[in-house]
Amino acid sequence: MNEEQAGPPARRPGRPRSAEAERAILDATLELLAEQGLEGVTMEAAAARAGVSKATIYRRWRSRLEMIEAAFQSIDREVRIVETGSVRGDLVTIIGEFGRATARTLPPPALAQMIAVTLATPELRQLFLRHVFEVRRAAMIAALRRGQERGEIRTDIDLNLAFAMIIGPIVLSGLLQQPLHPLAILELPLRLVDAVLAGLTPR
Repeated sequence: MNEEQAGPPARRPGRPRSAEAERAILDATLELLAEQGLEGVTMEAAAARAGVSKATIYRRWRSRLEMIEAAFQSIDREVRIVETGSVRGDLVTIIGEFGRATARTLPPPALAQMIAVTLATPELRQLFLRHVFEVRRAAMIAALRRGQERGEIRTDIDLNLAFAMIIGPIVLSGLLQQPLHPLAILELPLRLVDAVLAGLTPR
């Protein structure tokens, strides 16, 4: 029986699952993905990196793809989105929260490598888009829509295009592992938000 077909043993009553162990497993999964690609992510490797038994992993997930999916979902586990009352404030807050979430997950070079490997791997691409990219897109689109409702930005704009104009340079900067602007990397999102909003305000 290969790894993808293997399933977990029936779970028996016992101590509750350890949140610390689960976090260690998911972090280890992302690290292995960044370092070695999909082929390097096995149940055995994740268990060894996280310092847990293989049985601990199988009690949670039936295959490495399920484990990787859970790892993608875990990236934003500490994100807290608070509405500020302005579209600019909301966008800056959202970008900051997600930026800190990804920084907590992996250092920038490893994160860039993990994204590059993931997007080039058909089995992982859709999982990443669904659980990482789409979460960010939905949050920013919602903030832009609230801005429209408050009259801060025009109602005739394409919200998906506005989102792409803001997030595109940020993603590219991360993948290149260098800022696209002489400003410090933490200032780039602010400048992008202001530049895009300047073209979206009512005339």
